[in-house]
Amino acid sequence: MKNRNLPLPTHKRFNDLAGKKFNKLTILFYDGTVNKRHVWACLCDCGVQKIITAKDILSGNTKSCGCLVKISHTKTHGQTGTTEYRTWMMMKSRCTNKNFHKYKHYGERGIVICDRWINSFENFYYDMGDKPSSKHSIERHDNDGNYTYSNCYWANPITQSRNRRLQKNNTNGIAGIWDGGGKFQITISNKYIGITKDFFEACCIRKSAENKLWILNESLTK
Repeated sequence: MKNRNLPLPTHKRFNDLAGKKFNKLTILFYDGTVNKRHVWACLCDCGVQKIITAKDILSGNTKSCGCLVKISHTKTHGQTGTTEYRTWMMMKSRCTNKNFHKYKHYGERGIVICDRWINSFENFYYDMGDKPSSKHSIERHDNDGNYTYSNCYWANPITQSRNRRLQKNNTNGIAGIWDGGGKFQITISNKYIGITKDFFEACCIRKSAENKLWILNESLTK
């Protein structure tokens, strides 16, 4: 940034800021006017030079070249990129983003996030804490209820599977069992297990698969 050595205005209301320090900004030299406002060349503590209006400098509206904003965003909670933060972001997408592919199962059904969590990951993390393991995900006690502290907990895959809301094309009322013209197909965690003509047998197979998955996940989280 080159100093054009412009003459300083002579009227009484003009403040000569050259050489002074405001927050993270050291004033280098006067650089004329922009939109009838006096501007100054400034050097930020981070090494970046920037032209800033005298009004923004003196009012404290601008305290740096912009690096303070970036620092505050990245260091507010230090959890950006963690599995808990991703869970919070996905929860918000399901309930607020109409373009999200799962919105129809959440936001469109009237499922909302409580005021304490909707705009604060810190509050969400304070209430929910760390996931017990990477296999756990957020679950609601009442699948028709909202995302609130009293209605949410970390659940392992088998609990998620047991609590999953029945899909519209499920006609028998049992999660993971599909009636296909007299034959019952059994699935768990979106994986195919088998098929049988006997509904009771299908229920037993599904229950056995649930128990095996429960034991497996318990061993993984110990």
